[in-house]
Amino acid sequence: MLIVGLDWSRYKHDFVIMDMQGKIVERGAIAHNANALEELAVHLSPIGFSFSNGLNSIKSVP
Repeated sequence: MLIVGLDWSRYKHDFVIMDMQGKIVERGAIAHNANALEELAVHLSPIGFSFSNGLNSIKSVP
């Protein structure tokens, strides 16, 4: 199982993919636009992530 973290901001979105031991598998950033979000969704689909089920589990961190 992999964990996807997404830092949502006004101009760009950083993401990180970690394994269950906390080792970073991949990290990156995308622009704040529909095309970039679609590309990220396609990139993450092989690990079973989709925005329809992924965003439901996002919690704000203070």
